[in-house]
Amino acid sequence: MNRDLLLVTLFLSVIFIRAQAPTYLIGSKWNGSVEQSMHMNTSTGSFTTLSTLTGVGTFAQGETAYDPIGKRYFNITNLGLTVIDALTGLVTSVVSTTVPLKRIEYNTNTGKLIGSYANGANEMFASLDITTGAVANIALLNGLTGFAPGETAFDAVGNRYFNKTNGPKINVIDVSTGAILNSFSTNLKGIEYNSNTGKINGSYWNGSAEIFGALDLSNGVVTNIGALTGVQTLVQGETAFDASGNRYFNKTNLGITVVNALNGSIVNSFTATNSVKGIEYVGDLNTSCSFTMGYTSGPHIWTSQGSNVSIIVNTNASAATYLWQSNAANLGWINIPPSVNYSINGATLTINNVSVQNHLQKFKVTVTSGTCIANSDYFTLHVSDTCTYIDTIITGLSKQAKELVNIYPNPVDQYLVIENKNLDGDHSVTITNNLGQIVHTQSVNEKQTRITLDHYSTGVYILQLKNEQNQVVETKKIVIR
Repeated sequence: MNRDLLLVTLFLSVIFIRAQAPTYLIGSKWNGSVEQSMHMNTSTGSFTTLSTLTGVGTFAQGETAYDPIGKRYFNITNLGLTVIDALTGLVTSVVSTTVPLKRIEYNTNTGKLIGSYANGANEMFASLDITTGAVANIALLNGLTGFAPGETAFDAVGNRYFNKTNGPKINVIDVSTGAILNSFSTNLKGIEYNSNTGKINGSYWNGSAEIFGALDLSNGVVTNIGALTGVQTLVQGETAFDASGNRYFNKTNLGITVVNALNGSIVNSFTATNSVKGIEYVGDLNTSCSFTMGYTSGPHIWTSQGSNVSIIVNTNASAATYLWQSNAANLGWINIPPSVNYSINGATLTINNVSVQNHLQKFKVTVTSGTCIANSDYFTLHVSDTCTYIDTIITGLSKQAKELVNIYPNPVDQYLVIENKNLDGDHSVTITNNLGQIVHTQSVNEKQTRITLDHYSTGVYILQLKNEQNQVVETKKIVIR
């Protein structure tokens, strides 16, 4: 195959979106004897009783999350992690977990919940598999204490988790590694991530009024947007956000209050909803929003080194946005940033100058249009002239080959040491990031080789040891934090 552009078109049809459909919050209410799931119309404030939550007696404050793709509502109750169908309000399952994960958010990139729990003297950031209840530790949140109930948010594009702790501070956490990327001193509370602006919305008391504002995540500056006239008290953790309508919801002394996130004006306050709690934004309840797809060349795409491969998404969705993701070497899905290796133009992703690093790399896209969110199946890129390399990186090598070098420390903060145990002849190492991009190469012919890695982004990387014939003789996973 030559280096000409290979166009691989994925046809995605048809997305049905109902115009001007009513949108809803979901929550629950104690009717005096039982807990019931509820829908609230965000325009009229009217609410509808959905189902009795049998056995549910208590809710953890602010401990809710929502899956917009599977339309599942999660809350932590006296029964454990309770999973509710957001359309019918019925409990579909109660998940038993090994640790009391709190401050939960739904990670649309992985389909898991993320949050933290007390692990001795420190807080452990972790993810929860909703199907099995298994909790996977990601990292200790060293130095973070005094977590505010329900004060969390999630950025799917940046794969960032936000929480509020003593200080008061809003912390920015890398979901893949658990690394604390930043901590901003601010009194802002009721935090929600605004995907339209890339900022955190919330409010604070300035001494005489409650001020709705936005936190700039690049510098920590809070910009005042508008005064929430009449708001005297807020229920902590009772907030939600509608990205398509740019509306912010919180529970105040006025009831459930609807705020225009652009100018901070109060659009509505519904006093009849004072007893509804655990609110999450569901959006349009219309179930006709569907997403089907087919491949012109099947889910496996074949190419050769040096070529350019473009994947084009065709959809009739209006004002659609596209989130492209990659999974290299089965290390997990991450968002693809534009770079020399990847060109992104909305519905088109191009993998430039394909190399052996891209072999068996998986790609997928999430298309969003209003409240309709749809995920494509993934397809796999095959580089046809790299068979030997693939056997090495995917299946691993013999035990004898794995004893050639030791690497430490791992995870690594600044320096990685490669210790020569049984190398014969000249060798080199190549370090590749999770997008298949080579970030470092170096010879390793000494007894010990030290590599400086503190200038690379936190995350998971692949280290390959190569012999004089440039063949991979050992593969290791390293974590930079």
